[in-house]
Amino acid sequence: MKTGDTVYSGIGPVEIVRSPAPFDELRFGMTAIWKPEQPVVIAGYTLTPAEAWLRCFTQEFSSLAKGEITLEQLADRGIELYDANARRDPIEVALEEFEKSA
Repeated sequence: MKTGDTVYSGIGPVEIVRSPAPFDELRFGMTAIWKPEQPVVIAGYTLTPAEAWLRCFTQEFSSLAKGEITLEQLADRGIELYDANARRDPIEVALEEFEKSA
């Protein structure tokens, strides 16, 4: 699929619109979730966008916190933040959250 293509779904024809990577949009009122520019593959397993978001968030926040938060606490916080921030860059979210906690 490319920009301008029309796909037929259960709701009728939908035009494909591409915005700058890593985001994609379908023109029916919803912006797609954040996706990494390149797939994240660990031990032969490709992470879903949600798993990749959580991994990027936890890595960034962990590097900023320099060990002052446990991985379990960090994962819990990332999971709490994901629903409201799934469309945003996880590194930006980590920076904002770190600044709030400082």
